[in-house]
Amino acid sequence: DVSVVTFLMVGCQRCGTTWTAAAIRDHPEVYLPTKKQSYFFDRNYGKGIEWYLSRFAEVEPNHVAVGEIATGYCLPNAIPLMAKHFPDIKLLMVMRNPTDRAYSNYQTRKVQEHWSSFAEAIESDPEFLERGQYIDQIEALLEHYDKDQILLLLYDDLQTDDSGYLKTILKFIGVDS
Repeated sequence: DVSVVTFLMVGCQRCGTTWTAAAIRDHPEVYLPTKKQSYFFDRNYGKGIEWYLSRFAEVEPNHVAVGEIATGYCLPNAIPLMAKHFPDIKLLMVMRNPTDRAYSNYQTRKVQEHWSSFAEAIESDPEFLERGQYIDQIEALLEHYDKDQILLLLYDDLQTDDSGYLKTILKFIGVDS
């Protein structure tokens, strides 16, 4: 049943999505799959919607908000696929200063990718800069969703007031804060 999914946190990488997942996972009215990301709409769409929905097989009646936190779903190629299957869900997108976001991404990947500098990382992976072009992502979201379905968040607000940030999210997804 496609209507089981009620929200998606669609991005962005290195903007506090792991913190958010940890903060809402234990809420009795929230269901998140055990594994944070399925990469369905950005990498695994060929596996089919039934494969994706199987991740939500353990949803129970007390789960008012059912969703996934997936940082690649803010990418413009993923958005039309999401809208095709989930036109009525709520979307959350968190943004961070694009330079800080890219540098944080570089820090987590530099050893694995054998980059010697931030400049080399930017040169070798265009996604570093694309992921910080939030206006393109927001415009793509607004092509497929009404603005009242989208909650835009700032990483700075998480840093400043994590409790208030969390309450904003819980209220938006429709659970007791």
